[in-house]
Amino acid sequence: MQAPIAVMMTPQSRFRDPCPEAEATAALLVRNGGASGILVGRRRVSRLLWWQACFVIHFQPRSTIRGDIETMSQAAARHWSVEEFLAWQLGRPGRFELVGGFPVEMMAGASARHDNIVLNILAELRQRLRGNPCKPFTADFCIETLPGQVRRPDAGVDCSQTDPDALIAKEPVLAVEVFSPTTRDFDTAGKLVEYKNVASLRTILYVEPNRPEVFVFERNEDGEWHESRVAGMETAAPIPALGIELPLAEIFDGVEFPTGPYLT
Repeated sequence: MQAPIAVMMTPQSRFRDPCPEAEATAALLVRNGGASGILVGRRRVSRLLWWQACFVIHFQPRSTIRGDIETMSQAAARHWSVEEFLAWQLGRPGRFELVGGFPVEMMAGASARHDNIVLNILAELRQRLRGNPCKPFTADFCIETLPGQVRRPDAGVDCSQTDPDALIAKEPVLAVEVFSPTTRDFDTAGKLVEYKNVASLRTILYVEPNRPEVFVFERNEDGEWHESRVAGMETAAPIPALGIELPLAEIFDGVEFPTGPYLT
């Protein structure tokens, strides 16, 4: 049985299963499953496990899938703590996230356009938060989205009076992800659910790199999330929790948009 997973971002949202092959892969990983989730055959697989299987299928060469499955199964025998993971990652080349209790290397090879947008966002946040105890951070910093689960947004803001030697945001208020072709579906379905689980997060921004467009997810005082879309260089993405907004003219300053077909 394949449970449809919502892939939203626009008013024309459609519900689809972005990973129909995950059922067979998740079945091989079922030992790492939780008590609730998606039914595979007669066994229940956690949604987290489903996305792990989906990640392996879509983002890694077919020849490596079985090796990754075996690695996941071995890691499931002993889940790493966040502290163990951070100590292990320190000084190690590349960036990793802690997923389901074991480290997963992040996709490399972001485009120059992607990097320029991230740098613009960080520069604008730094300028607008100057003198504010809340500080912007890069993907070298991370957020614990679930117990024992660590993610690295492209940018964010932490309001926890962070220890200069800290490696993880204790009170993240903002998380920003810039879309890339290889991670779009996972960012808008898997990661969004995790980010919404972080009690301190008030705003989540998803930035479209191929046109001036930002999707804003804002948590109100009642804890409910609301989605809005801002588009056009004359508009701005609001971040009420920080008392600021990010003009799209600044986010996309110096960015050249593609004129022909592009991957989404």
